[in-house]
Amino acid sequence: GRFGQRGEAFEDCGVIILENAFDEDLIERLAEETEAHFQKYLDDMNKDPSKENTTRSGRRSQGRYEVKAPLRKPFTNSAFVAAPFTLPFLQRALGTRRIEVDTLSSVTSLASSPAQHWHRDAGALFDFDLRPLHQPAHGVVVIVPLLDAAIEVGPTEMLLKSHKDCRSADKKEVVLDRWALKECPWATDVFLTSAPMGSAIFMDLRMSHRGGPNESDERRSLMYVTYVQEWWFDRVNFNDKQTKNFDHIESRDMRKMLSRRDSIEYTYELEKELRDRGVDVE
Repeated sequence: GRFGQRGEAFEDCGVIILENAFDEDLIERLAEETEAHFQKYLDDMNKDPSKENTTRSGRRSQGRYEVKAPLRKPFTNSAFVAAPFTLPFLQRALGTRRIEVDTLSSVTSLASSPAQHWHRDAGALFDFDLRPLHQPAHGVVVIVPLLDAAIEVGPTEMLLKSHKDCRSADKKEVVLDRWALKECPWATDVFLTSAPMGSAIFMDLRMSHRGGPNESDERRSLMYVTYVQEWWFDRVNFNDKQTKNFDHIESRDMRKMLSRRDSIEYTYELEKELRDRGVDVE
């Protein structure tokens, strides 16, 4: 096929790096806009600490923040979100042309921020104990360094092959620094994604990973774009807007069951409020 060994390596290891995936001028524009957007977030958060974690932002660990990018250029340039060098690979990895962008964010680590905890952005679609079959990727993260990801600025660390599931009884303890993880026997090696600015680092959404320590005296930003099957929605990393009645639903399990429906109701209520104020929302 067109991607040959690269595609096979991604399926096996869960990560691959394509250098020079984006135009240098575009990356410089993204870096400038990201810097300005993140600075505004910091300024707003310093004035009002409640703005640290919202539906558009979140502190992911000490000194590390994810902020959704505004839906304007250069963030929405087709040369970025649907680049001719990256989109075909994404379609191959996900096995379909019907893919969507779920997350379009920047992740910034402040100077001297420590390493992040190990985590997954999302788990497997199905419980392997109940359905012991290999599950193809339902999402792929594309990480784009906005400056050269040298060791001292803390490039993302990934646990190779951790996207492949196994039975709970077969999982072993893997100790990484001070973290003890339960992983399948084949997930033992850590890969440091040190790459030049403008590279595309593809990561299976199910991979165990963490941001490395930023040991420099400058903050480091990267773009973090998640591409998913059109039917999948992220219920972990950002909260949806909910109605004022949502908290009164009788139990946590029932709130989980009805959260998607309530989020739609929130939009309906917002539209009704605008209509009542004479705004045409059609």
